[in-house]
Amino acid sequence: MKINFFSVSEIDLLAAIGIPSQTPGISYTSGIEGYPALRISDCAYIRVAAQALLKDRLYDNFALTLTLLSGQKSGGMLFAVKDPAEALVQFGLELTPVNSANKQELVLYWTQNPRIAKRTVQIATFEIDSITQKWTKLGLKVENKRISLYVNCKLEDTKTYDRGSNVLDGTRVIVVYSRRGTKF
Repeated sequence: MKINFFSVSEIDLLAAIGIPSQTPGISYTSGIEGYPALRISDCAYIRVAAQALLKDRLYDNFALTLTLLSGQKSGGMLFAVKDPAEALVQFGLELTPVNSANKQELVLYWTQNPRIAKRTVQIATFEIDSITQKWTKLGLKVENKRISLYVNCKLEDTKTYDRGSNVLDGTRVIVVYSRRGTKF
């Protein structure tokens, strides 16, 4: 999972995992075309200071790229940058459970001013075909007020949202990955 800041740099969010064999709930598996991939099980819990990965700012324009296979229909949080009390998601991405129409939603969270916000804010929700048991490449491009979803390198949908300031107080937030369910 990577964040790419247009013309600036790239951040690999999976770097927080470290050596998979030494991290409970993380192991290697076979990915797309047999390439190595990480398997993150239900018991995995990865927590790291946001400043170690994101420094102190998200740029106005960025892209998230993910290649994933969901082993279960229950969905869950893919990653979250949370406040120190772990009550609010300031920046995060969630895959919802599969519904009766075999669809899921990919939800992007962006909460401005987490010190005074009372709730986490969903700024874009995209419906996609279920990715349960199939490798899927997802991309989210955030450019100005447009949020675009790419599925397997094809533009699927674009939403508009004015998310305001992109400043993250890196000393006061944490990044948490891979806990199943919506009670992340």
